[in-house]
Amino acid sequence: MSTRLDQALADIADAAGRASRLAEPGDATGAATVHRIAARVRRRRAVRATAGGAVAASAVGAVALGVPGIGASSLVAARPDAPAGTCGSTLADLPVDPSPDISLQTFPAGSGGAGGGPRGTDLGAWAGSTVAVDLEVPAEPGDVEPPGDAEVQVLVAHGDLVVSTMTASVDRLVDYSYVAPGDDGAVTQVVAWSSGGQLLPLEACDTGERLPAGPYAVWTLRASTDAGGGPGTGAQKELAGPWPIDVAPPPRGLSRLPEDFPHDLPVVGDRLVSVAPHGDGWGVEVAAEGHDRDVVAAQALRDAGAVERVGNQSYPVQRTPSGWDVVVHASTTPDGEPSVVYIVQPVR
Repeated sequence: MSTRLDQALADIADAAGRASRLAEPGDATGAATVHRIAARVRRRRAVRATAGGAVAASAVGAVALGVPGIGASSLVAARPDAPAGTCGSTLADLPVDPSPDISLQTFPAGSGGAGGGPRGTDLGAWAGSTVAVDLEVPAEPGDVEPPGDAEVQVLVAHGDLVVSTMTASVDRLVDYSYVAPGDDGAVTQVVAWSSGGQLLPLEACDTGERLPAGPYAVWTLRASTDAGGGPGTGAQKELAGPWPIDVAPPPRGLSRLPEDFPHDLPVVGDRLVSVAPHGDGWGVEVAAEGHDRDVVAAQALRDAGAVERVGNQSYPVQRTPSGWDVVVHASTTPDGEPSVVYIVQPVR
């Protein structure tokens, strides 16, 4: 007899074809995994209820070991004569806005959650080849047009060297409210000009190859707020930032799986945490880096031939050619290490 997932996870199990089980009686590790995943489902539902659909779908890079697309790459070559904010240019001579009003949020693809905020906010680690970002600038009451030049360049830099770029228009008026953690239920109302979700490549701007793993910084570059005829209308451009960001090492395919585990189901990550039969299928947890680690895992399944099926469930289902329905989602191990959990069930 197996321990059933609680109701918060039942929709995932149903989407996979039947109620899934993650732990046999007396299996403390498996039971803890069940409750961590259920809590993650509840948090994701709560975030989706308040996020207002701000996230944009993000293309992710393929993963190593049998999934093409990621290889070793070098940083962009410096170009001393490159115009400011372009590939290979330097940030060293650009003025930095001492009190910027722009904020930057980052989103994993397919998630209602966000991270980021004012300059200096650490954006964390990302395992894919793009990250969705949303820029916001406060709006004034009664605004109907964005102030001055709404075009903003978003730059990824290694030291002073610009290694990736994106241009966004901060010209969408948004009005929303949220309750921040620790605010004792206080509601914050936001009226701002937004770029909406835009894809920032974590790829070298001259070759298109994924940036080498390591620390980088995200900056914005836009018309100066104190030059010329008003906010955002000056000819001079100023930097805002930095927002630290890490490019995680590409996950690798894991091979230490049972012999009867589905052969066409790639499991990617840094380390196998647990694998066990669950009902007629399997439950697998792997340690993996990146806020988008579940997105990368799902993409690896599709690269291996799985087809995504999207219904009313909280998580999309990846159906493999050999007849398995797989749900992948981000979790954490009992030690707090970021992980990905695979729920694998036969097609019914």
